[in-house]
Amino acid sequence: MALFDEDFLKRLEALRLAARRRVGTVREGDRLTTKRGGAALFHSYRPYVQGDDVRLIDWPLYARLGQLFVKESAREEALRLHLVIDASPSMRGAKLEFAKRLGAAIGLIAAGDGGEVVLWGEAPRTLSGDALLRAIETMPGGPPPLKRLKTATRPLAVVISDFWDDVRADLAAASGGQLSLIRVLGRDEIDPPARGMVRLADSETREVVDRFVGDEELKAYRRLLEEDERGWREWAHQREVTFVRCAADEPIEKVLMLYLRGEGVIE
Repeated sequence: MALFDEDFLKRLEALRLAARRRVGTVREGDRLTTKRGGAALFHSYRPYVQGDDVRLIDWPLYARLGQLFVKESAREEALRLHLVIDASPSMRGAKLEFAKRLGAAIGLIAAGDGGEVVLWGEAPRTLSGDALLRAIETMPGGPPPLKRLKTATRPLAVVISDFWDDVRADLAAASGGQLSLIRVLGRDEIDPPARGMVRLADSETREVVDRFVGDEELKAYRRLLEEDERGWREWAHQREVTFVRCAADEPIEKVLMLYLRGEGVIE
């Protein structure tokens, strides 16, 4: 089944990833997203020194000031996005399908702007276009390889997960670049509907317990969820990491345009 229709793909063309820090690029893994001396995008003036290309001298400015200045240009470098989608057991079902579609949309935005997408799974693969969509659709299950991000230089990385496991130590591997965390939760995780005697199963350990769930239990669960999320947000804030939470039943376009655009992940 196709992840997106043609109308949605066209709307993605108007978006681009935003780089707020030094991040890796397609051509130079350790440069800023803009660099001097490339294509003809004006950057600034500086005084002429012997050896400069005389074609760069601003002669009208010389006529006004009587001093030689050369124009410096800036060339935008295409970004290299490192995309990590958590496919561990707790993400199976609606959450994983949502995470795949959201990751594919973000990947297409990066590729459509001339960038590269490194999809992290059993092994990192650089993909774009239909190949990226196919790889995401058919990606195998398993936990995200967060520790291996340390091999990337100043990565521009997006990690999509429910973040039920505390992987903050592993995420430190992406330090030095620009990291965005997107937490995807099911609607029943945000607002559990269960009441009475229920059977609870841990998707990771497969442990099953029967217990009574009433108002007090639900209140305690919501308090724990708030504390967990507050801890993630504080950790992210201290490290200049973007943290966004969304529900797996929300429209992808809403998450892109309202949440991610609002946090400066895309523009």
